[in-house]
Amino acid sequence: ITGTLLVLFYGSSQTFVGKILSLPFFVGMGLISYSLYLWHFPIFSFAKIYSIEKLDSYTLLFLSLISVFIAYLSYRFVEKPFRDKNLISTNFFTISIFVTGAFIIIDRLTNITVGAGMIFDRVVSKNLKKNEKNLKQEKSLVSLEKRKKLFNQKPITIWLTGLSGSGKTTIAMLLEKKLIDIGNRAYVLDGDNLRFGINSDLGFSTDDRKENIRRVSEISSLMNKAGLIVITSFISPYNKDREAAKNVIGNDNFLEIFIDTPISECEKRDPKGLYKKVRSGELKNFTGIDDLYEKPKNPAIVIPTLDYQPEESVDLIMNYLKKNEIIY
Repeated sequence: ITGTLLVLFYGSSQTFVGKILSLPFFVGMGLISYSLYLWHFPIFSFAKIYSIEKLDSYTLLFLSLISVFIAYLSYRFVEKPFRDKNLISTNFFTISIFVTGAFIIIDRLTNITVGAGMIFDRVVSKNLKKNEKNLKQEKSLVSLEKRKKLFNQKPITIWLTGLSGSGKTTIAMLLEKKLIDIGNRAYVLDGDNLRFGINSDLGFSTDDRKENIRRVSEISSLMNKAGLIVITSFISPYNKDREAAKNVIGNDNFLEIFIDTPISECEKRDPKGLYKKVRSGELKNFTGIDDLYEKPKNPAIVIPTLDYQPEESVDLIMNYLKKNEIIY
């Protein structure tokens, strides 16, 4: 049964049989069968450790029930949430990897198992040294000055930082629209939007937050070199990460704006319901609650949102841009 289900689920879910086997009932049965298959290893190990040549029916039934219970927990709390969020397909082999971390490699011609393994975590290479002998930085034939004249603006990154719910995204979107309306070229890089794409592999650990900001900085730098005004909306809680972003983008092209909203007000607004999840214990390492937010030391602009409406906040930024001849 296990072998049959494994082969069938490994097939395309677009076929008639695949669609039938993608139904929750068959997925659950397949998961249980595969769990039993995986658990024959600990069952035989149990027998070997305790020098049991033949397991009695009660012991075998007990171990089997444990494996079924573990299969149910895996389905209920691991596979089902992933499927509900469309993070994995109903391909059974994919599900088995997500649920157990274990996989087997089968020879298609002989059906013999030729390998097995377990996935613990993704491997991220750190401190990679560039092979400068094989790399060459190419220069554009279009100068930055020519782009400035073409777009009638100074390319810059407007870096909005503040707590979740402080109003960063609202201000960023309104600012982008106002710049576009008067003929400027601008684009918003929003933290949530990027986590749907280029940063979808990152979580919210300190290292992942650092990598998140590094990628955004590199993208912003490229867009500035293309002559565009970039507006970023990121919590970016750590001073060292914002300083690193400034080094990548360039001091003259980096405009740090602190959206200063008290955490009590952010929690009151709670537009995404995140603070509620934090208070219930559903979310951990949340900035401002159980993770640190470091206020900018010397931002170009501080906007206390309790004193300014979003439109007024945008006017403050626009006045700064005009005064410093970033837009003409």
